[in-house]
Amino acid sequence: MVNMLMLKAACYRRRLSHTSAAESYKQALQLNPYCFEALSGLFEVLPDAANHLQTIKRCYNQPNHEWLRKWLDLLKAKAAANYPEVLAATQHMTAGVLLGGYNTSVMLEAAEAHYRMAAFTEAANCFERILDQDPHNVDRMDIYASVLQQSGGAKELNSLAHSLITSQAQAPEAWVTLAVLAQKTGGTSVIPSAIAVGPEAALKFVTKATDLDPCHVRAHLMKGAILQAENLHPQAIKAYRVAYQASRDLKVQAGLVESYLLNKQVTDAKLVASSCLAAFPDNALALTLMGDVYYHTNTPAKARKAYEKALAHQPDSQEANLAMANLDCAEGHLAEAISRLRRMVHKNKHLHVRLADVYAQKQEYSDATFHYNAALNYNAEDAAAIAGLKRVDRLVNGIEPDDEDDMDGDPSDENFAEEVVLDS
Repeated sequence: MVNMLMLKAACYRRRLSHTSAAESYKQALQLNPYCFEALSGLFEVLPDAANHLQTIKRCYNQPNHEWLRKWLDLLKAKAAANYPEVLAATQHMTAGVLLGGYNTSVMLEAAEAHYRMAAFTEAANCFERILDQDPHNVDRMDIYASVLQQSGGAKELNSLAHSLITSQAQAPEAWVTLAVLAQKTGGTSVIPSAIAVGPEAALKFVTKATDLDPCHVRAHLMKGAILQAENLHPQAIKAYRVAYQASRDLKVQAGLVESYLLNKQVTDAKLVASSCLAAFPDNALALTLMGDVYYHTNTPAKARKAYEKALAHQPDSQEANLAMANLDCAEGHLAEAISRLRRMVHKNKHLHVRLADVYAQKQEYSDATFHYNAALNYNAEDAAAIAGLKRVDRLVNGIEPDDEDDMDGDPSDENFAEEVVLDS
């Protein structure tokens, strides 16, 4: 019976019917509280699933069920995009007391959490350990591809794409990985006619992924990000909406809000942000999204208040810190923005580019050059760092940047966004 309910839930999800899928998952858990697939699936379609689990919580509270309680804590933290708490749960579960030191499912959650926090070295280490234990694992290999893209691991990314496309061609993760590879400047083709590097090729591969699995959220998110980068905002919104239908993950909703704001659909953005805040009133990301909406409605005082409240709840929130730095830049408080970014750059090396941008805006070109070079030491193909160095060189030599060069610190600037995260 449980297997039948899980099959029904999968069918409902492919039809993007969340309410029916959630009901099937809940029925499965009533029959078998230890069905982890049903528990994880319920949180994917119902972020506040913890409020609907009173029956199984009593079961989990038994003295010998500490692992189950920690897994539930992990899912709740992930639904709220609280990745430090996700890591805390995984570290407790892999400490040797509960799992004997290793579990693939838990390690995958740790790898994804590190990725979300822009700790790409730690994420790569987790994924490498996963593949050492299970060379045939496909789950979240598209996230691993993004980790390698962000850290400049071109050789490893090419190898991963080749491995996936030759052995797992029916898995959407394989095609998303190819799309990531297609986005890399100077990428090398895995299949002779496969990769013509650029957004058109990347869209082709990511569309193949969504054809294979219409519910593969990371594929829809990547499609939205590609279209958004090409300034095709209406098409990007459509991709993010499909992702939103497939998952109520806060990161998905954040992508939709950003896309609405870039397309100047502030009312729609406010509706999504308000929905996030209603579900998670004390969540730093939800508060930051509402602050972004306030900024785009020309109420910076309300935006600052929202960001401050977010930081009060989660002082190390990257989204809130970056948004506050954006606002400081927009209001001319460059020293404050630099101070905030300097505190964060040790945890997120990709912030070297943004910190350099602010130094350049402050006309401190030596510091700007230093941080652009620091970014290139981490990833020699960082296009934003390369462009920034060229721009600073022009400024130093008394040549005004081209009109399209944007250095005004607008919070919608893609360089001021959190590190590129293409999946849920």
